[in-house]
Amino acid sequence: MIGQCFLYGNGGGNPLGYSVVCQAAEPAKKEGRIWVKSSVPMTYFEFGDPWESAGVGTVLIRGYSGAEDPAAGNCVIDAINGKVSGIRNRLKINPYSCQQVQETAGNFVYVDAYICHSDAWVQFSFTNFFLFNDGDQRDNITGGWEGNNQTEIGTTLKLKVANTRPIVSTAKAIDLTGFTKLHCVADTAFGKFGVAGIKNVNAEAPDWDASASIGTTDTVLDISSIQSGYIQCFAVASWSVTVNISKIWLE
Repeated sequence: MIGQCFLYGNGGGNPLGYSVVCQAAEPAKKEGRIWVKSSVPMTYFEFGDPWESAGVGTVLIRGYSGAEDPAAGNCVIDAINGKVSGIRNRLKINPYSCQQVQETAGNFVYVDAYICHSDAWVQFSFTNFFLFNDGDQRDNITGGWEGNNQTEIGTTLKLKVANTRPIVSTAKAIDLTGFTKLHCVADTAFGKFGVAGIKNVNAEAPDWDASASIGTTDTVLDISSIQSGYIQCFAVASWSVTVNISKIWLE
């Protein structure tokens, strides 16, 4: 399905038209076109926040219109459509921000989404909202990962326990709005992961808002009541054990 989204600027009232395609197969490339990769037909499209009564097929992207280039490091995608009424219109899309209602009304899930730039599809949203994935720190969301001197951050988040208290943490607090679960996978079932209110990686232990034991399979923590926080991993023991965390993601 191909549709048009119209936003209105603050000064001239000129409509800002963006082409949005929602289908599983790759569509024709067009500069500024948004491709929502989904087999569920798009019934409605909007820039904004989720709402409970949204119908199945609704596609939502978080972003805002603006006439200026985005500041360096503000982590938004700067999309420019074709000229409308003699001006170029910019749309600033928040990364990892495309959701669609699937199965039942109000059930927003994250979907893969792309924008066409210079004849190539640039992905800005993912089905799995990874915060760490086999070395990919997702810096534009997390700000990178930080740890104390009992940790190593590389292809894994490594906790080196030997009568020590290793802590790793996202550099930024994560907006958890719309998420209900935090997932973690490691090579050793030891330690904890969760959401903390304070980043301090040199503390005796994280200031947990919620936490769960780290496991070797997909371990899930309920975060439905938490709005934001630092994602952290922690372990402590009087014996030696090393924990390599390979994946952390939100759902």
